[in-house]
Order: sequence, then C-alpha cells, then structure tokens
Amino acid sequence: METQNTPRPARKGRKGTVVAGVVAAVVVVAAVGLFVWHEQPSFCAALCHTPMDAYYDSYATGETDKYGMEVQEADRASMTAYQHQVQAGTTCMGCHVPTLSEQIGEGLAWVAGDYEVAGDNLKGQAILSTRSLSQLTEARGAEGNDFCMNGDCHDLTQEELEAATADLGPRNPHSFAHGEIACGDCHKAHSRSVNKCGECHGDAALPDGWLAPQAANAMAAGAMAAANSAEA
Repeated sequence: METQNTPRPARKGRKGTVVAGVVAAVVVVAAVGLFVWHEQPSFCAALCHTPMDAYYDSYATGETDKYGMEVQEADRASMTAYQHQVQAGTTCMGCHVPTLSEQIGEGLAWVAGDYEVAGDNLKGQAILSTRSLSQLTEARGAEGNDFCMNGDCHDLTQEELEAATADLGPRNPHSFAHGEIACGDCHKAHSRSVNKCGECHGDAALPDGWLAPQAANAMAAGAMAAANSAEA
C-alpha cells in the first residue's frame, strides 16, 4: 500500500518573528550609534550645524580662532573651548547643554538655512552673531554664569571664586568692584580671551595669550573686513 506524505505547513509565523527581531535589532543599534555620535563634536560640525566649522576648528586644533585668524601654540590656552578640550576632554555638549525646544528650533533653522550669520571669516567659513552667556542659558532657565559655574564644571560660589584670586589684590577680576561681570566678558571660548579690566585700566595684567579689549576688537573687526573685501 502506498503511503501518501502530507506536506507540513510552512512556519511563516516563526520566520516573520525572526525577521522582525533582526530589523528591530538593526534599528536599535543604529539609534544607539546615532545617539553616541550625536554626543561627539564631529556631529556638530559634520551634519546639523552647518555654520559650526569655524567653531569646531578652534575647539579641535586651536590653530585658528572663529575669525579664521592664526593662533600661535603658546596662545591657544586662552581659547577656553580648546583649553577645556585638551585638559578635560570636554565635548561641545559638555558646555552647550541643549533643551528639547532648542534642538527643535536648531533643527528647523538648519533645514531652512535660517541662521543669524554675522558673515564669513578669513577661511571663508560662516560665523554666527555673538551670543551672551545669558542667551545661551535662557532656554534652560539658568543664569548666565551658570554656563560655567555649575556642578558639572566649576562647582564653586562667587565668593569662593573671588577668594581664589584674592592674591591679585585690588585688580581681582572676580571681586565685582564695578558691578557684576559675566564670565564670558573675559573668558572667550572660540577666540582669545580678553581682560575686560583693560577697558579702563591700561596697566591691567594680561595672562599668557590674552588680549586687551581694544586689541581684540580691532583684530576681530579687521578680520571680518578683510574677509568681506575678499568676497567682493
């Protein structure tokens, strides 16, 4: 007697589950990879922030400032973005702590190309209009100096900071003798730092690589003028 073999039903359900699992795993790995890259400075310069090249260069190598001006090796520590990267491995987002609203706004600005560009620097790179520390921290409801003086970076009070530089005597820049001064008035991230005291006190000491306010303003204006004339 002949035996009739009945074909087994295909295991479509199991196969579909395996495929779905593989796809899900790929998506998760890609998402994790994108998130990790998103935390790196190269992401800021390569994808989202088109006008970030000038800032990334000053952060990564310190060879030029945001205006495209060459910075000698001995002076590079005066650019705090470069200094923090070299000494502490700080990333862009280590200082520029984003909020969801800021990220959405920046994403829309990137898609539309709607950035507040101040012009091109000497290297032909776009640079943005300068923002104060208060503007940089406004979205997260923090004070301007919280950009620097916080638990993740310089964890000290104004009184402790003033005491730390008390040896500078009457020219202690952290004593606020003439009213409150923001950290960013002196400490510049993507250009050489400036001793604001020099606006009035011509004999104000300059740390290595720092500039007097008048010199800093003249150099920045000269660089922008030269870049614009080259374009014309």
